[in-house]
Amino acid sequence: MGNTYFAAPVPGVPLRLQIVRGDEATDTRCAVARAVEDVSEGTARRLMEINTFAAVRIARLVLPTMRRCGQGRIVNLSSAAGRSVLPLGGWYGASRAASADLTHALRMELTGSGVRVVLIEHGFHATGPLDDAVRSLTPPSGISTRFTDCYRDAAAALSDSTKFSGPEHAAATVQKALTARRPRARDTVGMDARVAAPLIASVPYAIRDPVKRLWWASRGRRSCRAS
Repeated sequence: MGNTYFAAPVPGVPLRLQIVRGDEATDTRCAVARAVEDVSEGTARRLMEINTFAAVRIARLVLPTMRRCGQGRIVNLSSAAGRSVLPLGGWYGASRAASADLTHALRMELTGSGVRVVLIEHGFHATGPLDDAVRSLTPPSGISTRFTDCYRDAAAALSDSTKFSGPEHAAATVQKALTARRPRARDTVGMDARVAAPLIASVPYAIRDPVKRLWWASRGRRSCRAS
């Protein structure tokens, strides 16, 4: 599943039938799960290019037509990691947070144009980006053996697809955002995105950091617990 979806207007055809997936124009799937200092600048830039800049580039291409027609729909699929980052998710969370902020700004800027912009934030689910994250954990750390142990435990936990739901709920939420008469400005998929992420993001760091470390360790990543 890609990051950006559009309902593009075509004269004489109902808007709800004009659904175009943004990932058909560009590969918009990328996830990296490693310590912040253990991610190369090239990898970090690629992550930002795919998860953040690609959606903006596609929006620039379709917006002139949408404006002329006075209608359209842009749906950006982001992640709860952009609201509440976890250990090893710094770069991925940063790319998602940037995408979310750009989506919110675009929505406000397009007020009155007839173009609606929707942000969908998902939690953990078994899709291609999760596989990307597991692959990124394979190389040992060039910084610390503790990080290497953490990567091994995290990869084992994330490789168990039975712990995560499939992409069906996310797909249904995207479909609803594209076709609803009055779509929500922001929607979520999964309890971790709907409840846990905003709840944790609302408490002080002195509380949220220990809670995140304990949760992370309880999911099979015990070597990631702060020493």
